[in-house]
Amino acid sequence: MKRRALLLWFALCGAAVADPAAVGERGRLIFSDDFTRGLDDTSWVAEIEPKPGSRVGVEDGRLVLDTAGGVTVWLNRRLSGKLLIEYRRRVVVQGGANDRLSDLNQFWMATGPHEESPLGRDGAFASYDGLSLYYVGIGGNGNTSTRLRRYGGGERVLLQERLDAGHLLRANHDYLVQTVVKDGRTAVYVDGQLYFEHRDAQPLREGWFGLRSTWSEHRQSSPQSKQRCLPGGSKFARRQQWRQAECREHRVFEADQGADPVADEGQDEEADPLDAVGRV
Repeated sequence: MKRRALLLWFALCGAAVADPAAVGERGRLIFSDDFTRGLDDTSWVAEIEPKPGSRVGVEDGRLVLDTAGGVTVWLNRRLSGKLLIEYRRRVVVQGGANDRLSDLNQFWMATGPHEESPLGRDGAFASYDGLSLYYVGIGGNGNTSTRLRRYGGGERVLLQERLDAGHLLRANHDYLVQTVVKDGRTAVYVDGQLYFEHRDAQPLREGWFGLRSTWSEHRQSSPQSKQRCLPGGSKFARRQQWRQAECREHRVFEADQGADPVADEGQDEEADPLDAVGRV
């Protein structure tokens, strides 16, 4: 099997949110993690499909998802309001056991059937079918499709799809992924390019965020990576109990009021690696 790795540099902010293309006030930083102290199990919860050769951990200030099957790493807190979620992520293809160019995915605004926490599943893609959430899968189905979905009521509604090479993955490239939730709109930007934008008549306004993938190796980079803040305002706001912070270079912000990025994973990503037919 091939291996996939995830490099994550992660931060979250809220308050005044503008789109990445023309960022205004960001608001106050509500969460960030540079992974220099390892994986904090009070902040992150990993759900790994039980297959040999799978692991989630931190190496050299980078969050690594190196799995032979499905994996979700949840930020262990409910998010609400206007948000910008930012991180840098790389799909590693360097001859490792799980390396495969596929499935840079994420969940956001995820809740259970009764709006409870979505945590507590086994990492297999089908185990999340009963949740309510937005999903983006970049380079799913063996890097042949990029899709945005909304889950709810046991359905996985395909909202938008991109099949051209410009919306698929490149190996060993550090992607800046930005997701915006604002005023009934959610959007996903990749390296500053708007991939998806969806205005929802009944938007998901709160829930959990999760990094998602399957059968591959991904790495999330630390603040020492080349990530930088979006130009514009300097303050990040979300909740009073979290300290204010200024936007500095080489940091990633998990949420922001001003931007509107979105992503999708879908069943396409989550097919069994040994099965030629993915879930659609």
